[in-house]
Amino acid sequence: MKKLLIPVLAAATIISAASCSKSSSGPSTPQAQVLYFNAWLAGLQLNITANTTAVPNGTNLGFLKNTGYQNITAGVAEDIAFIYASTTTKLIDTTVTFTASTHYSAFVTGVSPLAQIVTSDDLTAPAAGMAKVRFVNLSPDTVGYNLYVGANSVTATSVKYRGVSAYASVPATSSATVLASDPYSPPIQTTLSSQSFGAGKIYTVVLTGQTTGTGSAVNTLTIINNN
Repeated sequence: MKKLLIPVLAAATIISAASCSKSSSGPSTPQAQVLYFNAWLAGLQLNITANTTAVPNGTNLGFLKNTGYQNITAGVAEDIAFIYASTTTKLIDTTVTFTASTHYSAFVTGVSPLAQIVTSDDLTAPAAGMAKVRFVNLSPDTVGYNLYVGANSVTATSVKYRGVSAYASVPATSSATVLASDPYSPPIQTTLSSQSFGAGKIYTVVLTGQTTGTGSAVNTLTIINNN
């Protein structure tokens, strides 16, 4: 790897979205599915609740971990809260009304102030022999980033903090370099090598941390397998 003008530590975490868990609601209740992701740069565990009820797999959720898709009641306002597990202090919450039979991801990021981002996830299959990839920038850096998978530009425009790119198709591969780079200062970059992107699979690449960060706040790329 070329020497960077600004030291950046790239760390890889590939996390598969777990199967949807059954909700306590009966089958006649319209449901959506939400994946919750802990990108709190303090690097600490979180508890996640929906209308004060613990989310399955959302207790003591570690840094850069996710719950997999979990059922939630659609069509009504749901209060989604991220809580510091050690003190039960509510860090941030957002009221969201979800659409039935739709997949979402809910991210919490930053240190102070924290931000919560809820995205709609398109899990329709890519073309034969292709994978689908999108980019979520949870780095509080003021710069925007482009994302590249191998020789394929996944985002053609600068994605700034809390920004989410459209999905892009990339050829399936068993060994690709993933690179998030500031297009105006290419030496500012974070990379992962030898990453697999399977045919028919859908991925979210998440950038966290900052170029000047330390510990859990160092620039890191994490890949979520959404299906």
